Amino acid sequence: MEPVNQYASSMCQTTLSKAVNHLILLASLLVAPLAGADLDHIQGEISGEITDRSVILQSRLTAAVVDEAGDVPGRPGVARFEIADNVEFRNSRFSVWLEAKASSDFIVKSKIENLEPATRYFYRLEFGRGQNNTRTGPIRTFRTNPGKTMREPLSLVVVTG
Repeated sequence: MEPVNQYASSMCQTTLSKAVNHLILLASLLVAPLAGADLDHIQGEISGEITDRSVILQSRLTAAVVDEAGDVPGRPGVARFEIADNVEFRNSRFSVWLEAKASSDFIVKSKIENLEPATRYFYRLEFGRGQNNTRTGPIRTFRTNPGKTMREPLSLVVVTG
């Protein structure tokens, strides 16, 4: 094959490959919202107001990416928290299903009660467009306070603004 023809053939294959990649990307962008793949919780979860017997768990359902203005748009959906005293989530329990909606800035929050003092807990968010189409987020952890009758060191973090 002549050098010019080899170059032309190579360019044609590269152009075809790029076109196929663009079509795959376009198809995934069109299908992702249907499958709920555009729904995420990229701001993570928080555990707060921890006592010796309870915690408040919170998350915000969001778009999967930051928008052009650098904001994280909220997204409607459903979510619940799974919590256990072991990282394998044996004998775990769930909060009720919560609806993320615009009126609450797509935030879901649940008070979990009847916990044991001075105990490490593991939790994760189960979320999706509906209860039958969900994903599970990463594992998070917190430790309940020791309570009035136990004596042990305690560290606190205060975050403002």
